[in-house]
Amino acid sequence: MASQQEIQQIITNFLLNAPPGEFMEVVTDIRGLLKNDAILNSLAPSVFKQYNTDQMLKVKTPYNSEFLITKQGEVSANEYLDPATKQIVTFDHIRQEITGARSAGNALDSDVEPYRKAFETQVTEYVKEHFENGLVSCTVLRTTTVPTPSLLASPLSCSTPTTSTLADGALSGLALSSPDQAMLNSRATFASPCTTTKTVTCS
Repeated sequence: MASQQEIQQIITNFLLNAPPGEFMEVVTDIRGLLKNDAILNSLAPSVFKQYNTDQMLKVKTPYNSEFLITKQGEVSANEYLDPATKQIVTFDHIRQEITGARSAGNALDSDVEPYRKAFETQVTEYVKEHFENGLVSCTVLRTTTVPTPSLLASPLSCSTPTTSTLADGALSGLALSSPDQAMLNSRATFASPCTTTKTVTCS
């Protein structure tokens, strides 16, 4: 008979490998197989969050816009930056819905915003042309140094040959969501306010 730990691992694997758009159906099926919900309830907070961010879940905001729930856009526990509306939203990973919102305030860097917006605009045009239901979220959070810039799609592998300081702003991620899972080949160049140019190459 499987141990408690083995059962938890099996449930976790089932959940994290649920097909896009069918996560809650998998949850319902697992609940039907278990004698009680205790194991599922104990796993739910962490596993639901991992699934939602791995899948870059597309959600509607109270401001009649859409953006992606991503690890790159997480400001604090269960709070995510919506760059289009300049709001930080609180997201319930269990219910998969927004439960609150507040002004982004100091999380945004006004010096970097023109570069972020220009980058997002160009990639959005590309996505609209090639992906019927694609959505772009380009997030820049205020930090001291730039972690490895990342352009994310599913599936997609990226290489970023350089990192640098970018006017106290960090390009923490650009996330693309596409239902047909097509490969994206893109090359994007952005310049920091100190006139150095960095290139992000994805293939």
